[in-house]
Amino acid sequence: MKILLIDNHTKHVQDWKRLAKENNLDLVVVSCAEPEISQEIFDLIILSGGTGLPVTRSRDVLKKEIEIIKNSSKPILGVCLGFELIADTFGATLLYREKRVSGFSRIRVSKNDPMFAGLDEFSAKEAHKFYLETLPKGLEELARSESGVEVFKHRTRLIYGFQFHPEIISPENQGTQVFLNLLKRFWC
Repeated sequence: MKILLIDNHTKHVQDWKRLAKENNLDLVVVSCAEPEISQEIFDLIILSGGTGLPVTRSRDVLKKEIEIIKNSSKPILGVCLGFELIADTFGATLLYREKRVSGFSRIRVSKNDPMFAGLDEFSAKEAHKFYLETLPKGLEELARSESGVEVFKHRTRLIYGFQFHPEIISPENQGTQVFLNLLKRFWC
């Protein structure tokens, strides 16, 4: 599987590379500031988390990704900031909290999906200030934590969002397995 990771200044690029290597995934990393890259050779596009690029104030910087979300026929996964960008693009209202959600959270499955492999809840690594309480019509909630919606999917396209960080490999982070299950279910 060939994956394009669009790097939104995440501090977790090495974690993505490690996860890809350990799971025989061909990962190509490009900066959100790089010129256009052909999406056709990729099986999946991941929009990374990011530091210092809040969606609500960075739409100009993220316009290439917004166009990908709107127009690409490729499967897309948004993680953290990518989750927020997808939700914002489809009309969701991002809410802000002063105190960062950080560490491992318990996430409850709202709607069964093969990516959860029978889990009713799981633990995942979080690091964010923005959150979603509700989703617009085109997006469907799949899981939630005390801090809001954690997983959604688009109702008619292969677009998913994870507010948590599946790329952080740790025995506590069951979010990594949820990500790998998603790949197996839809793209392998």
